[in-house]
Amino acid sequence: MAHTQHASPKLKNRFIGILQAGKPMPDAAKIADIPFGTARKIWNWSEECETATKLLSKTLEMA
Repeated sequence: MAHTQHASPKLKNRFIGILQAGKPMPDAAKIADIPFGTARKIWNWSEECETATKLLSKTLEMA
């Protein structure tokens, strides 16, 4: 079985958009045609990046 790349920016953005539109994660993973485990990793990565961005913005506002 061949390894499939699921980490392209286009796919990540599509998956995150589906979630932000209100679909549950299992449904969003099916729509984006990615395994659930990969979907969960992408979501966790997205949340971490968002948190870091908010923290950086807050730090810059205080300066």
